[in-house]
Order: sequence, then structure tokens, then C-alpha cells
Amino acid sequence: MTNIARAIKKSAKIDPKLGKKLIKQKSSVKTEILFCERSWKFLKPGTGRIGIVLPAGLLTNTSLQGVRDWLLNKFQIIAVVSLPESAFSHFGAGVKASLVFLRKREDKERPSNDEIIFLAVPESIGYDATGRKCDNQLPKVAEQFDKFQKTPKSFLTSSSPLCFAIKRMELDGALNAERYVSLKIQKSIKGTTVANVVDIIEEKVSPSKVGLYEEWDWIRIDDLPEDPIEVDAIRTETGSVIQGALYRVQENDILLARLGPTIQNAKFVLCPHTNRQTVASTEFYVLRCREGWNPIVVLWVLRSKLFRDLMYSKGRGGTPSRYRLSKDDLLALPFPCIDMSAQKVIAAEICTRLADIKRLRKQTDESWSDAKQSFAQRLLGQFI
Repeated sequence: MTNIARAIKKSAKIDPKLGKKLIKQKSSVKTEILFCERSWKFLKPGTGRIGIVLPAGLLTNTSLQGVRDWLLNKFQIIAVVSLPESAFSHFGAGVKASLVFLRKREDKERPSNDEIIFLAVPESIGYDATGRKCDNQLPKVAEQFDKFQKTPKSFLTSSSPLCFAIKRMELDGALNAERYVSLKIQKSIKGTTVANVVDIIEEKVSPSKVGLYEEWDWIRIDDLPEDPIEVDAIRTETGSVIQGALYRVQENDILLARLGPTIQNAKFVLCPHTNRQTVASTEFYVLRCREGWNPIVVLWVLRSKLFRDLMYSKGRGGTPSRYRLSKDDLLALPFPCIDMSAQKVIAAEICTRLADIKRLRKQTDESWSDAKQSFAQRLLGQFI
């Protein structure tokens, strides 16, 4: 067993065979990469095993795919146990990490796509971020791992979000266990992929450069409340006020949040009709529906909890608060086929329900405003 104390950088040369796409030879290499290579050198071929704590960034970041390719080639991945973000918080480290268990391959051993990997995602490990005792799921994980070693294939059909297994061929680049929790649900969605439903629009414009004195409509992700049903706060500013390059958007573009917390908060909205040139925060992905797809229907499929959970599970990064959904991961998600007639009916019902919600909210706000005035009069009348 080994643990990387902190991800400092050391001056070192790494094995040039450490994956073609690893990192170009640099004067400094992250400690966790050095630990992986050093562990491989110390282990006995064929039987040498190790359990190592690795940061989430190494297991998920696209820039480190070469390291993961090298790990998969040089080791058999036996198990990955994701630890909650709070695992090391009490000790001053806020980096999300996983316990990864590896076996060094024989020198001429070739990886098999049928190798089975045990995955676990415990939410509690005996103490919380402050160090106080809480529920501990690790003994259950250990118990399930013992069973896995006896009958690994039985875990391939497990529906438990705590402990399950996948085959090596089902890995899609990242090695974090959370990414595969919803794999069975993902496979059950028959139809097409998001890539065949929308295009990601990446046209940017700098209002301060191309329209310094013009008025622009500006949709900021920070101005949206949690779980918004529409854009109800658009800033109108002159180009001189809007700094930096932002996405140029148009009516019925889907603005989809790409950071982990904003995905969970369902900050996905349709760009409304505006009378000016409109820009949106770069924290969004701008999705434009292809022919045959209704933007309202596509938006509300993506806003469903099932799809938000799928998108969140695909997030990459060192900490959940900074998880980012990559374009490739978004476009690869499955999407149900819905014929045009069904989309028309569904879109009409969505619009009707949204109108009802807005009407009821307005009535509730007016009623509450009247009630507050009445309470104030009755309680504080002599002072008003």
C-alpha cells in the first residue's frame, strides 16, 4: 500500500515508454505519476500487487489520458474505490481521490478486454469533513470485494450503486468509479446520441471590440436561479461594459451548464427572443438543434434528473466543485428517438404546464406580498 502525500512537482525524467500520449518530456512531473512508475518498477511481474491512493485528476483529466493508457497496459486494474471529497478534508487536503488496486502484468502479458474490474462508490467512510464519526460503508465494500474475488462475473449484473463491476472493454477513457455507476441505465437508452440531435456552437464575440457603443443583451449563468424554467433576467449593457469573448447566441439555442454544481442545479435554459445582439457566459455549452428536433423537447430531456445524473457522472476534474463536462462526453451520451408528431404533442404540453407554473407563481407572489403587508400592519401598525 502507498499513499501520495501531496501533489507537488518534482524534477525528474520519466520512462519514455510511459504512454505515447502521456506528457511530452518535461523538467517537472507530478508526484502521482512518478509514484505509479516507481511502483511498477518495484513490483514482481505477474504477481506483484499494490493499492495506491490516486487523485481524481489523474483518473479523469483528458490531458492525462496517456498515463491511464500506460496504467492499463502495464497493470491489470483489479479495483477502484472512489472516496468521498471529504475523505482528507479533516487533514487539510480537499482533493478528491480513489483507492486503486493493481497487479503488475507479466513482461509479455497482453491485456484482455474481458478483465473484470471491481468498482465501489461509498458515500461515507466513518468520519465527515470535520472529523466527526458517521456511518462507514467501507466494511461493506470490503465484504463485497471478498465476494467479487470468488464470483467476479456476478457483479457485472449488479444494480447496486455502492459496489458493481464492469469489463475492461467498457472503460471509455476515465478510471473513476462514479463514471460507470449509471452505465447500465446509459446502455438501456435506445435510439441515437446527443451528437445526432444538436450541434455545439462555439462562435464567440467580444462586444467591447466589435460593438463598443452598441447595446447588447447578456445572459449570465450567475444570474440564473437554481432550477430555472426560463431566462427571466437578461442584462442590457453597452459593449464597453462587457469584457472578454462570450458566446454569440440566438433564439431557441439551448444554454447548458457544464460545471458539476450547475449541472446539479439544472441551469439549462432556452435562449429567448431578444431585440439586440445576444451573448451568453462561456460557462454554458450552446446547443443548436438539428433539423427534426424540437428545442423545447430536447431541453427538457436534458433537464431530467436521469440525464443530469448521467452528465454529472461524466464530469472530469480534481474536485466535484470543479467537475467539467467535456464536449466529447456530452455528445457521446445516448438520446431517445422521438418522432416529430410525438415531439409536437410533448412540446405543446410542456408550454402549457410552464404557463401554468408562471401564472401560479405570480399569484403566490402577489398573495404573499399582500400577506406580508397585513402582518406588518397588525404587528407593527403603531410604528408604521
